[in-house]
Amino acid sequence: MKIKILIGSILFLFIFVITSFTQSIDKMDEEAEKYFEKKNYSAAIALWLNILSIDPENETIQKKIENLYEIKQRKDLSYQVSKQNYRLAKIYLDYRKDGSGKYDFEKGKIRAERAISTFIIAYRIDPTDEDLIKLVPYMKQLENELFAAEERERLSREEKEKYDKLIAEAKIFMESKNYEEAIKKWSEMLSFFPKDQVALEGYRKSDFAIKNNIRFQKISNFLANGDKFFNQKKLKLAKSEYLLVLHLDIKNSEAKEKIEKIDRIIERKKNYEQNLLRVEELYLSGIINIKKNNYDLARDDFEGILTLFDSYKDTKIKLASLDKLNKEFLKKQNLNRLKNISKNYQLGVFAMSELRYSDAISSFEKTLALNPGKSLKNGIKKYVDRAKEAQNSLEKQRVSVNSPYYEIFNSLKISGIKLFNKKKYKESKKKWDYILNLFPNNKIAHEYVLKCELKLNPDKFRNISKELVELGKEQLKEKKYQEALSKFLLIKTVLPNYKGIDKLIFLAKKRNNATKTISSKDRKAIVKRYQIAMQFYKKGDSESINEALKHFKWIVRKDPSNIQAAISVNKIEA
Repeated sequence: MKIKILIGSILFLFIFVITSFTQSIDKMDEEAEKYFEKKNYSAAIALWLNILSIDPENETIQKKIENLYEIKQRKDLSYQVSKQNYRLAKIYLDYRKDGSGKYDFEKGKIRAERAISTFIIAYRIDPTDEDLIKLVPYMKQLENELFAAEERERLSREEKEKYDKLIAEAKIFMESKNYEEAIKKWSEMLSFFPKDQVALEGYRKSDFAIKNNIRFQKISNFLANGDKFFNQKKLKLAKSEYLLVLHLDIKNSEAKEKIEKIDRIIERKKNYEQNLLRVEELYLSGIINIKKNNYDLARDDFEGILTLFDSYKDTKIKLASLDKLNKEFLKKQNLNRLKNISKNYQLGVFAMSELRYSDAISSFEKTLALNPGKSLKNGIKKYVDRAKEAQNSLEKQRVSVNSPYYEIFNSLKISGIKLFNKKKYKESKKKWDYILNLFPNNKIAHEYVLKCELKLNPDKFRNISKELVELGKEQLKEKKYQEALSKFLLIKTVLPNYKGIDKLIFLAKKRNNATKTISSKDRKAIVKRYQIAMQFYKKGDSESINEALKHFKWIVRKDPSNIQAAISVNKIEA
């Protein structure tokens, strides 16, 4: 009794632990889902990872984590693309009257729009991301700069000249600390160009200098100190000076831009070693892809290197060589393709001549798969049709092991052969006649019927064989070459010395393999044309090659079985 109570207690405790364990996981998952819906991904993933540490085989949680990492990857990629385009947009939209910058409105507009659109994608994915939150004011400023640049581009030539003149004059007054006159110039600019960022900032600085002269002097000193430290590459000291500027003037765009530039330099330095490892991997991958003839992948590798390092080893040389290497590879591939076309085509024709129709079909289909020229393709298709027709004819002469009648056929065949070997020709013939009632085209049955007739009644055999030969000759005239060949081979099997049978077999094979009969006159013309075509082909210039192509095509039309001419047509067309 005590043992039963103990077992029951253990079982209850086990169920309680399992239930509590499941409830705990469900509660954590529910909480993680709430964080996920609020786009607080860091908290969500922390909870899901915690669940996995408790239950490593939980596939549902694994999928949720994988999905979250994919979202994070999309956000990070959009963030990086946005930052890169923001930097380039700032360079291209930096309007300087003296032309010392890299101002290019069209490029700047493209980069600015790309920076803003990819930022929006990243921000929508995770609006709580600290890096993205920091970028918000910069993106708003970039929008204003783009708008101002668009307005400036709409100005007439005279207005642009006036605009440049006012900027130059205002800056001279600013440099001489005559802020009252400077503010007049900035105000004049804003009267016809109210959203110009340069004018707005100039006006703000001038107004600030007039109203807060002492503070403005401090700001000027901090900016000067910051520039001095920046030029000395003392970035931390320079940043601290610019931060002091922002402490006194939170809207100071010059200090913001300098801090942003310093942050980019620090970030690049921090990522330098990581980027270097990545570049080395890409370089090695590029070399391997060249060896494997994967030139598009190699291009991606080398272009990836140049986005991280403007100059790394011989990357630019290797990148420039890819087009040439790819052309050489394609040329080599094409030559190999042409060789394989020629090889498989000839194998097919040879197999046809030996009545190996399955092999012929296989070779011709391999040739077609290699995409030969139009002229050769049409000729090959005719060969395939003829080979399939011949193969079907042969199949009818056999009984497949898969046939439901194979056992009956095989039993009769064995019995017929045994009786024939025992010289019981009459009994043997009955077996073969029975097979022919079931399978009228069966080759071996026809052979043994004739053999039995030859032994039982030689005169009747001569009449039958004569009828078969005459029928075969008629089928030759009707261009039923395979059927005629079957009859001639049957006579040859039974009576190898039958008069004229070898000649008839040769004729049937020859005509079976030829697309059409070629006269002696045409044969001579073909030889002559081929010599002329080769003379043009060897010259090598475009006009001669086209002339050679005309002659080769003529030959193929006259004699589709002319392999060399067909291959030459394919080679030139390729």
